[in-house]
Amino acid sequence: MLRQYFIWLMISLLIGFGFYLLLPYPVADGIPISWGLVATLLFWMLLPFTVRSEKLRRLARLDKFYGKAEEDLHIKYYCLRCGVTYKGKKCPVCKSTNRKAVF
Repeated sequence: MLRQYFIWLMISLLIGFGFYLLLPYPVADGIPISWGLVATLLFWMLLPFTVRSEKLRRLARLDKFYGKAEEDLHIKYYCLRCGVTYKGKKCPVCKSTNRKAVF
């Protein structure tokens, strides 16, 4: 995890440095900030949002995969609250999720 963080940090620093070198200073004398600096700051602000959204997308795909796998196994469960045997995530009688697998 820490290694991946440092990789993203180095990539963002290199891209930001590239922006800073490639984009010129404005011609007007009244603006002391370069366009490269502005682009670098925008990139550093937007990069965490894109990385986070990609990680959430991956997590959602895994959740869908494992959720379907659990439903396709057809395991019967015994409700620890009311004693009913059922298939699914919740007990149809008491809506409890306290369960024990029955093989």
